[in-house]
Amino acid sequence: MGLSKGFLMIIRGLPGSGKSTLVDRLVRLTDLSGAKRLDPDLVEVNAPEFTRFCITRPKDLPLKKLIYRFLLSSACEELSVGGQVIWEQPWRKLELFRLTLENINVRGYHLSEIADYPFVIAIVEIYLPTDEVYRRVASRYQAGQHPLTTEDFADFVQSSDSFDGLNLPMLIVDGTLPLTTQVDSVVDFLRKVSERRIKC
Repeated sequence: MGLSKGFLMIIRGLPGSGKSTLVDRLVRLTDLSGAKRLDPDLVEVNAPEFTRFCITRPKDLPLKKLIYRFLLSSACEELSVGGQVIWEQPWRKLELFRLTLENINVRGYHLSEIADYPFVIAIVEIYLPTDEVYRRVASRYQAGQHPLTTEDFADFVQSSDSFDGLNLPMLIVDGTLPLTTQVDSVVDFLRKVSERRIKC
């Protein structure tokens, strides 16, 4: 793929848009198999690693915030040794995403969206028509596979911000295209972002 060693790839999209499916295929079929995959839905709250992390945190923090801070800490740890991180999350609010970038501390860098990153950073957003995502979420909820009700999902869509104004490399992936086409577009995007970084 020609990627530089260290990079942070943010996978964003509505619940049910296909984030996990795309990442599953990326890590299975490309040289991203060694990347650290971060997903709040994959955090095992009873795992020793998470338990040890929580011991040093305030006791009154809600579980959702503990999971977020655990993922943030994991990203910083991996990036500090030049690793590759794929962080998949809906990222509904632009303000909270900016805060995440500011809270990443790698080798003394506190990052903002215009920082001179010590690694490649890129955003991949999966777009799928809202009615199709709605059908997926409703089906998963009825099968007990998703916590969002249709009302929750509607609220989520209404309150989701656009990331178009970020001063960061960004790719919009058409979620209606075949999965192999989506994978190819992401790989090509990451290669180009990495090449621009190396030239700079």
